[in-house]
Amino acid sequence: MQYGNLNIRIAGPDDVDVVASIMTTVSEGVIEHLLGGVFPGMSAQKVLAMILSRGSGNIDLKNVLLVEVDHQLAGLLYSYDAKEQTVSSIMEGFLGKSKLDPMRPLLEAKVDNALWINTLWVHENFRGQGLAQLVVSLAEDLARDAGFQCLALHCWADNLRAKRFYEGLQFKRQGVIDTALELKARHLEAGELWVKQITQRI
Repeated sequence: MQYGNLNIRIAGPDDVDVVASIMTTVSEGVIEHLLGGVFPGMSAQKVLAMILSRGSGNIDLKNVLLVEVDHQLAGLLYSYDAKEQTVSSIMEGFLGKSKLDPMRPLLEAKVDNALWINTLWVHENFRGQGLAQLVVSLAEDLARDAGFQCLALHCWADNLRAKRFYEGLQFKRQGVIDTALELKARHLEAGELWVKQITQRI
């Protein structure tokens, strides 16, 4: 589909609240599990916004691309080197084992030489119009430019629509990613690792 005024940019400080809101929603409970109750009276989303504003490891606005159509936010891509899929010493001390240990399979999921897609989001007004494919193609371009050989991401096993989408883009399921027991109330089968090999430009 043709888009009118298409703009792609790195997220800045003025975007932090909307970025944190989207990431919290798309995580389907992961952000709430990790950051909920960290500071009394402060929501998990607000804690995430604070971390994004300051930048900590891969949790940094510089890793977030925003796609705007006619000056409206239409899509978001949050991605980084898969080697950065780690639990840092700061996270260990800040969050503690009870929050981190059940989520380690996801937080430490890795694929060699890959760009990790943490969050891929398209506004409901633009779904079914090819914008999600555009966002994935942006990820492929980022990966090629950085010399990576593939894209990798986590997808909930019961998200059949997303899985069909990834299959259509030549992603392959590579294994299971377990999750915290409380999240299995939402996602009984936990998550899956999906990988797409990238064709390098000649």
